[in-house]
Amino acid sequence: KLRARALRIISNLGGVPPRRTKKLLSAARNRVKVAILMARRGLNYEQAVGTLKRASGRLHDALSK
Repeated sequence: KLRARALRIISNLGGVPPRRTKKLLSAARNRVKVAILMARRGLNYEQAVGTLKRASGRLHDALSK
């Protein structure tokens, strides 16, 4: 159930088709916020983690920078 929920969230907030969400979640090492950043901003894992860290873990702030 949690994985399905994570995939829906990534699809909705990341703006990606459902079939791509599994690859994103895997590439993001099962970190939903990281997967969303990767989808929305075209970042790789390391870049997304760094961006999220600089935003103190706040996805909204990370997306707006």
